[in-house]
Amino acid sequence: GVRAVLPALLVVAVGELASRDPQTSFADHSSLSTDAYNHGRGASADLHNTFGVGNSQSDAAAAGPTPEGRTRDTGSSTGVARDRCAAGWIKVSKELLNSTNSGDAVKEDDSWVCNFGDMPGLPVVPVGEDALLDWNLLYQQRIGVRGHTLSTYDRSGGNEAADASHYLWTTEDRAVAVDLMGDQGVLYFVRANHWHGSPWIWTVDGVANVVTENATSDPTHPVPDSLWQPTSALPSPLALTWSATKGSDVSWVPVAFTESLRIGLGRTHYGTGYCNLHLISPDVPLSRPLQPWSTAVRPSVETLELLQRAGTDLIPLWQPGLRVLNGSGGGLRRSSGSLLPFDEGRHPKGPSTRQRSGRVAYTDQNGTVEVATIRLGPDESGAVIKTLSFTVAAADAPSLDRVSLAITWDNREAPSVLAPLPNFFGAGTLSQGDSAGGKPKNGNFLVQGLTSYIRWDATGTGGALEVRLAAFWPMPFRSSAVLQLQTSSDGGGLPRSIPALRWSVGYAITPSPHPPHTPLFHATYSDHPTPVAGRDVTMLDTKGTEGVEEWSGHVVGTVVTFSRSGDLKTLEGDPRFYFDDSGTPQVQGTGTEEWGGGGDYWQGGERNTLPLAGHPNGGGTAAPIESMYRFLVPDLMPFGFRAVVGIEHGGTDESVTTRRSSTGTVTRNPC
Repeated sequence: GVRAVLPALLVVAVGELASRDPQTSFADHSSLSTDAYNHGRGASADLHNTFGVGNSQSDAAAAGPTPEGRTRDTGSSTGVARDRCAAGWIKVSKELLNSTNSGDAVKEDDSWVCNFGDMPGLPVVPVGEDALLDWNLLYQQRIGVRGHTLSTYDRSGGNEAADASHYLWTTEDRAVAVDLMGDQGVLYFVRANHWHGSPWIWTVDGVANVVTENATSDPTHPVPDSLWQPTSALPSPLALTWSATKGSDVSWVPVAFTESLRIGLGRTHYGTGYCNLHLISPDVPLSRPLQPWSTAVRPSVETLELLQRAGTDLIPLWQPGLRVLNGSGGGLRRSSGSLLPFDEGRHPKGPSTRQRSGRVAYTDQNGTVEVATIRLGPDESGAVIKTLSFTVAAADAPSLDRVSLAITWDNREAPSVLAPLPNFFGAGTLSQGDSAGGKPKNGNFLVQGLTSYIRWDATGTGGALEVRLAAFWPMPFRSSAVLQLQTSSDGGGLPRSIPALRWSVGYAITPSPHPPHTPLFHATYSDHPTPVAGRDVTMLDTKGTEGVEEWSGHVVGTVVTFSRSGDLKTLEGDPRFYFDDSGTPQVQGTGTEEWGGGGDYWQGGERNTLPLAGHPNGGGTAAPIESMYRFLVPDLMPFGFRAVVGIEHGGTDESVTTRRSSTGTVTRNPC
C-alpha cells in the first residue's frame, strides 16, 4: 500500500492552496482572496505542446518541425519557439482588468490575460539562487511561471530498461534528453543515475558547457566520495554524487537560460535521469535579471551556507517569556507572552514575532489536544507561522506514529493541514532509529532537511534522549490559526497519556495585510492499502478540496511511505503530476527513489537524509516500513486551478504494495 502526505508538502506531501471560490471573503477563507487574479489558467495546452508532450500527433505537427528537421516525439521533452502567452494565462477580476492596458492581450470574456507586464502588483518571482535563499517566502504565488519535470521515461508506457536511455535524438558524440528553444527560465535540478552519462553537455543559449564527475575518465571503476566537476561551479552541498545520495548524481545549482537549453549525455549506458525546470513569462517581475549560466559562474557563499544549516533552527526559537499552554484532559491554562521580530526578508528583525510553547499530558474524550489557538487583534492585519516543533522522550516517540497534526486557518470549517505527525516532518515512522539505522545518539538525525528535521537531543532529565521534530515552512493566515493533535485517521488512537510532549509555535505579525494572491499552507494525507492495478495512485487532487472546486498555488513537497513490508519493487513507479487542463503530465519522472534523490533503490535500500531529499526509513525485513521525502523549494511546481499529484505503483502500475502519502500545496481563492 501507499501512504503519502503532500505539502502542496508531504507523499507524504505538504503545501499551500488558494481557492478560487468567488463567494468567499478574505477573512473566512484559508486560501487566497476572492477578487484576485489566478495563475496559469489556459496555459496547459500551449505549453505542453511546446514540450512535445501534447495529447496527439497533430498537436506536435501543428507546433512545427524540430531543429535539423528531426521528427517530434509527442511524448518527449523537446521544445520549439512559442507564443509569449504560453507560459501561463491568468484570470483577473473586473476591477483589476479595468486598471490595466492589456489591449489585444485580453482574450475570450475579457478576463483572461497573458500580458503580465500590464498587470499591477504582481509578486516578484525569486529566480536563480534567490529561489533557495528566499525560502521563507515560499508562500508567495509564482504567477507567470510553469514548472516541469523532463525525463528519460519509457514513452511506450512500460518500464523498458528501467526508464533509461530514452532520448530525443542522438549524434555520434552525444544523446540529447532535453531540448528547449524560444523560452527563458531556470533549470533548478538535474539527476543522473550514479555517474552514468558523464560527461554531460549543458548547452545554454547555444554555448556548450561540459560537466563531469570523477568517474568520467574510467566509468568502470567508480571513485567513492566523488565530486562534480568543475567543482567551483558545482560545489557540495548544491551538487552531490552517488556516495552521499545512495545512488545518483544530483545538482541543485540554478542554471538560467534566456533563449534555449539542451542537455546531452556523452555516454548512453544506463542513461536514466530527469530534471526540474521553470519556464518564465518575459513580462514577469524577477528578483534578479536572468543571466545565461556557464561553468564560470560560482554559487554564492550565502547559498552554500544555507544548505549547510539543514538540521538546525532556521528561525531561532527564543525561549524567555513565551506564552505557555498546559493541558490535562483538555483543560488549558495561559501564562505570559513575549514579542519577537518579524521580517519579510531572509532574517528575523524588528519587534513583532510571537512564540507560544506548551506541554501536553492528556487528550480530551475525543482524542484531541489543543496545541494553540491564535486569533489576531483588530489592528493586526495578517501573520505567518514561521516555526513549529514538538519534543518527546525518545522512548515515547514511536507512539507519535498514531498522532496527527491538524491546522485550521481563518475559521474554516475543516483543517487545511491534516497529516500524521512523523509525515509532516518528513518521515514515515519514528520507530526505526536514526537515518543510518542505528541506535540513536545525541545529535543524530532521522531527517536532516532544510525546512524540517527530526533529531535526537540529550535534553531530557539527567541528559536523557528526546526526539525533536521541527518545521520551518512559512504558513500565512489572515485572522486565526488553530493547531491540534488528533487521533490518526487510520484508527490507531491517540495515546491517553504522552508524558512531556512539549511544543512551540512561533508566528510573526505582518506589517501590512497579505496581498490577495497570498496562498495558505495545506498538507494532505492519503492512504492506499490496496492500489488498483493499471491505475496511478492519486496522492492529491485539489478539485473539491474543502468544498472548493478550483485552487491555485504550488506543490512544495512529497513524503511517501511506499512499503510496509520492506518491498522495494514498487519503487519502479514514476511520479506523474497533472496541472490544470493538461492531458499529459507536466511532471513525469523515472521512478520513486529517483524522485527521492537516490538510485538503484538507494543502492539496495541504504538510508540517507539530505537537505531536500532522503530515504530516512527502511531496512528490509528488520525494518519493513520504507519512506522517502522530497522538498521542492527552488523547484516548486505552480498550478493555475487544479493539481493532480500521482505516482505509479510499480513500473507498470502492477504492484499492490501499500502506499501512504502527504502532499503540500500553496493555494489561494482568487476569482
